[in-house]
Amino acid sequence: MKKRITYLLLAVCMIFTVILPVSASEYYPVFDEPDLLTDSEESELIAKLEDICWQKQMEVVVAAFETIGDYTPMEYADDFYDYNGYGYGENDDGMLVLYKPGAEGERELYISTHGTGVDDYYADDFISAMVDYLVAEDYV
Repeated sequence: MKKRITYLLLAVCMIFTVILPVSASEYYPVFDEPDLLTDSEESELIAKLEDICWQKQMEVVVAAFETIGDYTPMEYADDFYDYNGYGYGENDDGMLVLYKPGAEGERELYISTHGTGVDDYYADDFISAMVDYLVAEDYV
């Protein structure tokens, strides 16, 4: 009887050892709460972001939300990046592009950067390059 319990406990421990690290380390770079992208567009964007990740050695995350509550875009983007464990390497290098769609004057767009790879100067360039596409609802 003791052997069966020991084997059962050993099997349960092995299952959790195998399952937990896989789900904890999964990199998912696109969050589309308002469902702005089709499945194929989301897949295309994920592939592009994964390429950037490996080429530039930084994680890039794109997140769209219907609402961000009482948070500023900066607070929400920074917290989302930090609390979801994003970042490449020991400095957690990367950036998060936050977009909240809405009527003209209600849209929010913010880029949060962490570590090396993108500084504020380039973040402003990214925002300028994205604005026309976002207004035209060309989200990819």
